[in-house]
Amino acid sequence: MKVLFKLVRWLLVLAVIATFAGCKFFREEPVNLSVSYVQKILKMKEQKWQARAASMDMRERQAFSYLRALRDQNRSLAVDVAKVIRPDDERRQVLIVVNEVFGAAGEPRARLRFFVNRGAENKWKITRVELIE
Repeated sequence: MKVLFKLVRWLLVLAVIATFAGCKFFREEPVNLSVSYVQKILKMKEQKWQARAASMDMRERQAFSYLRALRDQNRSLAVDVAKVIRPDDERRQVLIVVNEVFGAAGEPRARLRFFVNRGAENKWKITRVELIE
């Protein structure tokens, strides 16, 4: 009986850990790649951002400029996955939604669609990012 009690307790502890930290563990790599791309750009230093922004297309640059401006105003932004489309084994389309954590309910601040392809050495790579209106 004691062994069973300890086993149940450890399973509950593992379930709590999986709940808090497990979200990333259970996502597939293209989804993690897309989420981390958004988070990395939002946290990027201004000088590095200016260099990166020069290589982005205008709609992507505007989306990230807007989100970075919100972040600079101390707004808390949440980056979430809305949808993943799997056209085949080599490609994914990941829809990312960025919202204010304590913002007004309603439309998200930004919707970004990531086109992710499996490339050389079986590694995933973001090939295009689009702002969705």
